[in-house]
Amino acid sequence: MAFIVLAAWSALSAVLMVIESFNPAFANSGLWPFRHVGLIAVVGLGCASVELVGGIWFLKQRRWARTLLEGISWLLLAEVLVSFAVIMRGAPSPWTIVPPAIMAVAFSGGIGLFIKTLRSARIREAMD
Repeated sequence: MAFIVLAAWSALSAVLMVIESFNPAFANSGLWPFRHVGLIAVVGLGCASVELVGGIWFLKQRRWARTLLEGISWLLLAEVLVSFAVIMRGAPSPWTIVPPAIMAVAFSGGIGLFIKTLRSARIREAMD
C-alpha cells in the first residue's frame, strides 16, 4: 500500500516541478533540475508508473513485484542522496542546507524502512 502512495507522490512531485519551471525565479536560476525539468518529469512519471504496477502486483503476492519494488527503492534512495548533494553544491549559505538535510534524512529513513521490510524473511516467506 505504501508503494501506491509513493507512486502518487512521485507523479505529483513531477507535475509540480513542471509547473514551478514556469516561474521565472526558478527557470532563470541556472540550477540543474530546472534546466532539465522535462527529463526529470518524464523519469518521475515513469518511476511512478512502475511503482504503481509493482505495488498492485505486490498486493497480489507476486515474487517479481517484491524484487521490482526493492530495486525502485534503491533507485529512490540514490535519487534522494544525489538531490541533496546537488542542493548542497548550490547553497548560498550553510543555513540553507538545514531544511534539505532534514528532508533527506526523513526520506532516506522512510525508504530504508521500505527496503528493510521488503528484504525481511517474513515478506519473503509470504511471497512463496
